[in-house]
Amino acid sequence: MPRFDDAPVTWILVVAWLLMAGLTGVVSPEPEAMLRYGAHIPLLVPDEPWRLLTASFLHFGFLHLGLNAACLGWVGPGLERALGGLRFGLLYVVAAIGGSLLSTVTHNPLDNAAGGSGAVFGCFGAMLGLLMRLGRSQFEFLDYHGPRSLVTLIAGNLVLGFLIPHIDNAAHVGGMLSGFVFVHVFATRGRARPDVWTWTIRAGWLALFGAMFLYAVRPVLSIGWSARRALDAPTSELRAVHEDRLRRLGMSSEAVRNALRDALEEYYGDLGAEYGSRLFR
Repeated sequence: MPRFDDAPVTWILVVAWLLMAGLTGVVSPEPEAMLRYGAHIPLLVPDEPWRLLTASFLHFGFLHLGLNAACLGWVGPGLERALGGLRFGLLYVVAAIGGSLLSTVTHNPLDNAAGGSGAVFGCFGAMLGLLMRLGRSQFEFLDYHGPRSLVTLIAGNLVLGFLIPHIDNAAHVGGMLSGFVFVHVFATRGRARPDVWTWTIRAGWLALFGAMFLYAVRPVLSIGWSARRALDAPTSELRAVHEDRLRRLGMSSEAVRNALRDALEEYYGDLGAEYGSRLFR
């Protein structure tokens, strides 16, 4: 087993997961506790974008935590030594946020998502990125048993994620893609200056990441956002635009507000009711 000083960031992350499990409940955390400590709920992201990251430190019970900790303990130390502690920590942040962003785009606004698996898949993607850069050709690593086993592991987990309900496979895909791009596209390649094509690719990925972040924090086409804007937009013209949109969909701002407030209270108890009153005054 690697020593702490071989991979300090990896073990700090595992300890952080354990501490948050202690706060929310190790065996079966209550939804209200998950809400309080930063679970990813798309409806709340516009007001609390930090949930895109904090959700990666929370887990739905001991089995969920144990599986993710085992995977991070397996892949993290070697990857941290290859990248360095600072880059590995940044990789975790980027992959966790990237996974949450894709989850935001594809999930119900009231879904309660959490777990470090998006960041773990980011580590898997980063390993693929490193392997593709180290060989004489990008796919030379497939000639070796170890890397092929990694590809099989990733594929098997993604298939299971599609087959088993309640697994947030969007977060897995988003995290893996973010980790791969972070290493394969953005990590420096020796001392040579990047060429124009490399800068163009980097700009494109940054633009995509930024667009998804803006969509998460300003979901202008979502029903909940239109209801909020119809109720509290700064100008009467903007309120009328969103009210008209809801009317064309056969809804009203009052009906949507009441439905979301009731759902928040039903799912998340008194704290959910507090959030509902704050968001939909």
